[in-house]
Amino acid sequence: MRPIAMSTEQIGEKAVEVAAFLAEQGEVPLSTFERSMQGSRALIQAAVGWLAREDRVSFRRDGRSTLVKLREPR
Repeated sequence: MRPIAMSTEQIGEKAVEVAAFLAEQGEVPLSTFERSMQGSRALIQAAVGWLAREDRVSFRRDGRSTLVKLREPR
C-alpha cells in the first residue's frame, strides 16, 4: 500500500467544500460524497474528519448507511 500525500491545507480546503455541500444538501450518506465531490476518497474522508473534530458535523446510522449533516451554529 503506497502512502497518500495530502497536506493540511488541502484537507482544510476540502472541508470548506464539504461544509458548503452539506449546507446545500442537508443530511446525506457518507457514500454520497464520493459520487458528488471531486477529490480522492481519502481526502474527502479526512475533510469530514476535520469537520467532526471541529464539532461541525453529526453522524447517525440508518440501516447500513452512515448519514452526516452540519450541526446548527451555536
